[in-house]
Amino acid sequence: MAPAEKNELDEKKQCEHRPRNAAETKKRILEAAGILFSKDVYRNVGTRDIAAAAGVNLTLINRYFGSKKKLFMEVVRSLGGEVSSPGMAKELAFEVIMDFLSEEENPRKREGRMILLSSMDSEVSGVISDFFSQRLKLQDKFIQGDHKKTKAALAFSSIFGIAIASFLFHESDRKLLDKAYIIEHFSELFDKLYSGGEDAIRPDAR
Repeated sequence: MAPAEKNELDEKKQCEHRPRNAAETKKRILEAAGILFSKDVYRNVGTRDIAAAAGVNLTLINRYFGSKKKLFMEVVRSLGGEVSSPGMAKELAFEVIMDFLSEEENPRKREGRMILLSSMDSEVSGVISDFFSQRLKLQDKFIQGDHKKTKAALAFSSIFGIAIASFLFHESDRKLLDKAYIIEHFSELFDKLYSGGEDAIRPDAR
């Protein structure tokens, strides 16, 4: 192979590897940031801490994300699951609830803590509100019947009510919860929300 052809091939290989390396680096930064933001309020988490946890140079955070706030926004955008039908939306809701009730640490528990901690920080509370606003709009595709926004808010309130309770309860109290009863209760509620039943939003509904 001629030297010129070899150099061209080497350059091509380097170009092919850069996006993959950059993507892996960005992934590590996002994962590290998500974990640290779930352990402390936003203002107490520094970019140096994130870079150290991700095992990358501090300058890469600014290169890929621009600032700590923009990095936080990317972490928030990565939350939630993709759904394409009412059935998938209901299934995802159940998965979230069961993850919050789990005795084991898991990514959704970390996400829930991050949301709760960040919602109290004036610098990024708007980012959390925007996230929920977008998720509410997304629910319009899957929640049936009238009062879609109200039903979506009811679904979110139910899920995050469980999340808050799981964070506040002692482990011994969580173990006493009847998960089968919780599933039965939420199954009835989500059936109404995602199938157009109106009883779910009436004050006198049982």
